[in-house]
Amino acid sequence: MRMNLNDNNSMNDLTQTLRGALPKVFTAVLTSAIAISTASAQSPCINGLAAGVYPCENVDLLGTLGTNQVGGGDMNDIWGWTDPLDGKEYVILGRTSGTGFIDISDPTNPIYLGNLNTNTTSSLWRDI
Repeated sequence: MRMNLNDNNSMNDLTQTLRGALPKVFTAVLTSAIAISTASAQSPCINGLAAGVYPCENVDLLGTLGTNQVGGGDMNDIWGWTDPLDGKEYVILGRTSGTGFIDISDPTNPIYLGNLNTNTTSSLWRDI
């Protein structure tokens, strides 16, 4: 999907899409960045903590994937995207060795779809 980012309607659509995906993106990938290896760990945010150890505010932990489950390496950026045709939600995850893709349409069961390897060298700086 191509968008004219100079067009206010396109920017509003993009902003709304990202706002809708952000809570799921945050819950599905937050723990990936801190290397949890448990495949499923639903936990509400209670007194500022999810699963008793992860700081949270108005966001529940719905699912996790460990670093080794999303292609390994260090994480450095994250983005959410919703397919406008079918409403499925995805995480686009920047890693030192490339970009990972995770289906979070069912946030309690995130699915690692694959990796797009870097075309250059490994880098901690990979903006999405």
